[in-house]
Amino acid sequence: MTRGCLTLTLSLLCATVVIGPLSAHSAWAQGLEDEARRQVDLARADFEAGAYERAINACDSALRLDPGRDVQTDAFKIKGLSLEQLGERDDARAMLLAFKSLRSGLPDDPEVEAALARMDEPKPEPEPPPQPRPTREPRPAPKPPSEKVLFPLLATIGGAGAAAAGFTVMGLSYEEAAPKLDERSGTYLGSRDEYVTLQERNKLGLQIGLAGSGVAGVGLVLTLVAAAREAPSRTAAAPAVVPWAAPSADGWVVGVAGTLP
Repeated sequence: MTRGCLTLTLSLLCATVVIGPLSAHSAWAQGLEDEARRQVDLARADFEAGAYERAINACDSALRLDPGRDVQTDAFKIKGLSLEQLGERDDARAMLLAFKSLRSGLPDDPEVEAALARMDEPKPEPEPPPQPRPTREPRPAPKPPSEKVLFPLLATIGGAGAAAAGFTVMGLSYEEAAPKLDERSGTYLGSRDEYVTLQERNKLGLQIGLAGSGVAGVGLVLTLVAAAREAPSRTAAAPAVVPWAAPSADGWVVGVAGTLP
């Protein structure tokens, strides 16, 4: 009786020693599995919220805990879909193929199959950047004429105005005398004083017109010469600007030869 009780006691002690560690290990493993499932649930919530980076990190945390098949399957799926949203096609395809491998023999997941189909499509070629339009350099603002050009130019304008005024006086004198002038005999039918006045006015207008024309011609020549000296030549072979003057039946004709800058 004593030996039987001793044998029973030793058996109970051995069972306690063996069962105790097994129960502790099972509780520890179940805690890891629960934590892995919690990480996958967080990853799913982040994926639905569009926080794809956080969803991938949560899936990695779950996979590091070496969970069971079901948790691994969900982690591979969520991580693969998140990688696809971030444009990481190769890594996303690897995750989704691992998901399909764990589900071998089960019906295909429509969401995963749609993602794989999208990744099999060729990537659209990026559009070339728009070519910038060639910009034209703004033209430099024209410089005001210097005194060497300005003074002859003013003389030209003033001479032209005086010539116009003088020839106008001549024309008015002729128009005033024309009604009283006998064209056949060339005799003026008005009074002598009136005739003398019109004649003097006509001479004055002629003098003013000729003087103004001379001043305008000389001023024009001097203006062109001064402008040609100040303006930079366009090319080395550009012809020089040369003023010229030539007599004509009515007086002198002035001009310039060459190309103005």
